[in-house]
Amino acid sequence: MTRPSPLQLETIFYPTVSYKASHVSADKSPQNPIPVEIHAFVTFREKGNHFAFLSLEQKNENGECPFSLDVTVFCAFDINMDIARKTYPPTNMSSYIAVNIARILYSGAREVISTTTARSPNGSANIESVLIEKEDVDVAFEGAGEQAEIIERIFGLAQSNSEKVTAKDRRSQSKVHTRSSE
Repeated sequence: MTRPSPLQLETIFYPTVSYKASHVSADKSPQNPIPVEIHAFVTFREKGNHFAFLSLEQKNENGECPFSLDVTVFCAFDINMDIARKTYPPTNMSSYIAVNIARILYSGAREVISTTTARSPNGSANIESVLIEKEDVDVAFEGAGEQAEIIERIFGLAQSNSEKVTAKDRRSQSKVHTRSSE
């Protein structure tokens, strides 16, 4: 039985989708997956209308990549907190949500690249599958007050002491940001 997702994507935009065939190959057989570098950022807003951003570029370490790729995807999303509380553990719920949104955007970006490059001289680009984890996603909170207060108002959850330490540690690593919504 399928259940509705607590994450409801409202709009998805691809402001940048570009590729260039680096060299033309007569062989259109399936290629090795193209290694990529991603940058993901999720902002939770106290008043809703959260958003996420992901950019993807190929790693061309040895100069043999058949494509030069650049994709940027942006989405606005909402969270059904009733379903989220049943789906995600209360500890670090924002991290679970941020990672899942980034994974959804990455999956869409892979499909867009595959479809866009399908008629290129080198055939369809095969982007590597990656595991996006919480360390790979920058998270920000917009609202009035300290991060713990904003999280409590957005998610209806008080942070445990271990979450506060995690948030403090991540903030010192510039991964978690709090912005005032003035």
